Amino acid sequence: RQHRARRRRMFDLMLGGGMNILNNINRNQLIEELDLVLNVRRNSIIQDTLGILQLQEPGDLRKRLRIIFDGEQGIDQGGLTKEYFQLIMKELFDPNYGMFSYNKTTENYWFNRDSFELADTKTMLTNYELVGKLVGVAIYNNTILDLRFPRVIFKKLLENEPINFTDFRDYDPEMAKGFEQLLAYKEENDGDIESIYCRNFIVKYKNIFGMEKSYDLLHGKGEETPLTKANRQKYVDLYIKYALIESIEQQFNSFLKGFKTVCDSELFMKYSSQELELLICGSTEFDFDALESSTRYEDGLHKDSKIVREFWTIAHNLSDSDKRRLLTFCTGSDRVPINGLGELILTISKNGNDNSKLPTSHTCFNHLLLPEYSSKDILKERLLLAIKNSEGFGLL
Repeated sequence: RQHRARRRRMFDLMLGGGMNILNNINRNQLIEELDLVLNVRRNSIIQDTLGILQLQEPGDLRKRLRIIFDGEQGIDQGGLTKEYFQLIMKELFDPNYGMFSYNKTTENYWFNRDSFELADTKTMLTNYELVGKLVGVAIYNNTILDLRFPRVIFKKLLENEPINFTDFRDYDPEMAKGFEQLLAYKEENDGDIESIYCRNFIVKYKNIFGMEKSYDLLHGKGEETPLTKANRQKYVDLYIKYALIESIEQQFNSFLKGFKTVCDSELFMKYSSQELELLICGSTEFDFDALESSTRYEDGLHKDSKIVREFWTIAHNLSDSDKRRLLTFCTGSDRVPINGLGELILTISKNGNDNSKLPTSHTCFNHLLLPEYSSKDILKERLLLAIKNSEGFGLL
C-alpha cells in the first residue's frame, strides 16, 4: 500500500507539472514530496528528529524514510537509515538519558517511573511519544529494532490481550518468585502471614536519587491494611497492576499515542503480542547455515577460500551466546529478520594479512572485514577477542 501511494503521488506530480517535470523540478524537492526526509545532525539527533516529526501529518510518517546527516555526503540506500536508528535508539534508551531503566537480570528495558523527576513532564512525554512514532516509522520501513522490552509492552500496544501473572514474571522474575511463595504459604505449618511478612498495602521504594518513595495500593487505606492470608491474592493483583500499568501510565500512554499516530490501521489489532514483537524486533533463532548460504564475498575472497572455510567452521561451533555476539558485531544487533538469517545479506571482505589486527565491521552495511590470518587458531582467538569486547545496540 505504501509503495502504491508513492507511485500515485509520482503520477500526480507528473500530471500537475507536465511530462517534463522530472527534467525541471529540483530532485531534492521531488524526494521530499515522495519520502520522509530527515536531515539531522549527529550531535543533536533527538532534537532535530523531534522538530521534523512534530511538523509531519500521520500519512507522511508512513512514507519511505530517507536520512541525510548534515554536512555529510552519501545517498541513503538503507545503510544511513540503519545507522540513524542505531544512533537515536541508543541515545533514547541510554539509562543516563532518564527515559528508560535497564534490568541486568532480564536484559530488558522498562519505562522509568521516576523520569519526571529528571526533566519537566511535558518534555519527557514528548520524548516518549517520539519513541512510539519511531517504532511505527521503523515498521513501515521494514527495519528491525533492538527493542528489549518484556512481552507485556507489546500486549499493551495492542490493547487486545489481558495482562496476567506470566507477564509479571517476564518483567520481574525475582519478585514473581516471591509472590508465588506468598500465595503457596501454608499458615498451619509456618505461622500466620501477617506476623511473618509484616507488610501492609504500601509499596515502598527508593527513587533514582535515593529518596524514600511510597505508593498506596488501596489509595488511602493501604497503611491500615495488613497483608493476610485472606487478602494476599488481592495484594499480588494490585501490585502487578501498579508495576505494569499505574507506575508508568503517563509515560506509556505517550509512547502508545506516538505509535498509533503511525500504526492506526485495524490490521495491527489483528496481531498477537508475539506477532507484533516479531514484526518490530525480529526473531532470535540463529540458523547460521542460512546465513552462510546468503553471504557475499569481496576483495578476492570466495566461499572456498581457506580463511572463509575456517571462519564458518568456527562460527558454526560457537555457543549460542557467542553466536549472538558475532551477529551483533557484524550487524549491530543479535535480532534476526522475520524470515530468518537467510534474508540478511552479510558481506565478508579481506582486510590485509596482519596477524595482530582484529576483525572489524561496518554494522550499517552488515560488512565484516577479516584479515587473512596465518592459522585457524589465530583466527579464532582474534575473532573471539573482537566480538567479546565490542558493544552493540541497534537493528537489522
